[in-house]
Amino acid sequence: MRKIHGRDETTGDACGIYFFETQAALADLRETELAKTIPSAYEATEIRREIYEVLYPLYPERGPLPE
Repeated sequence: MRKIHGRDETTGDACGIYFFETQAALADLRETELAKTIPSAYEATEIRREIYEVLYPLYPERGPLPE
């Protein structure tokens, strides 16, 4: 699992994007105590859970993106 954090400078809203190798890995995490504590640990009041397929490989060594 990998995670990317993001923050909207205007609103202060934050996000966490999790990347899993397989659907099974996602399902396994959802059953853990850790997953159940994430909203309270980050004081999240509105949570939007969505699942997307990654269309292109991600290469962390190619960042940061130019502004």
